[in-house]
Amino acid sequence: MCNQVQVGFKELDVQILDLLSSISISNAFFDWAVKWLKECNYKRSENQTAEIDRINSQLKDTQKKIDNLIEMGMLGVVTPQEVKDRKEVLQNERYQLERDLKGLNVQTFDWLETAIKTFNFAKNARYHFEHGSMLDKTQILKALGANFYVIDKKLCLDLLKPYFIFKENADIVCLENEGCELSSLVSVSANVDTVKSWWARRESNPYPPKWTTF
Repeated sequence: MCNQVQVGFKELDVQILDLLSSISISNAFFDWAVKWLKECNYKRSENQTAEIDRINSQLKDTQKKIDNLIEMGMLGVVTPQEVKDRKEVLQNERYQLERDLKGLNVQTFDWLETAIKTFNFAKNARYHFEHGSMLDKTQILKALGANFYVIDKKLCLDLLKPYFIFKENADIVCLENEGCELSSLVSVSANVDTVKSWWARRESNPYPPKWTTF
């Protein structure tokens, strides 16, 4: 028989509102973060486009070598065995290039949109939870994390990494100063690869669970 003390809905609402307050970010920080993310995404996209172009060029060259090799074999310039051996090497090169290209294309998923939605959620979730329907509240709660438990009348969960970071850096993300400088925000911004990891998909880079009570 479970001896866990039950907790009422009103008390749970209060605890959830407290958590949403603890992960909340200011309008000023939101505006700065969106601008910074867009700048990082633009620079990264430029580099990635150049790399994709380079690989596509190598793929064309490799395919041309394969076509020329086959033609040389048909003309009797090289033996069938030489065609077979050299073709196998070139096909392996092409396969590796195709894998590299596929990996780059996978990285182009719209992480920026996901990141902005996450920042927007942190900025507005408390208001929508306080004034929303039961369905709204359920969706907000699910968006916060997973593995919910009630221990000693305290609701606990594995808070998703972005919100945990906001919670741990409240002194920065709650700044209301419109003149927020990049130098003041370095500790939370790090670099674009670090920030992208906050929204990495679970199957490729799971969020580290953060045991949180509120």
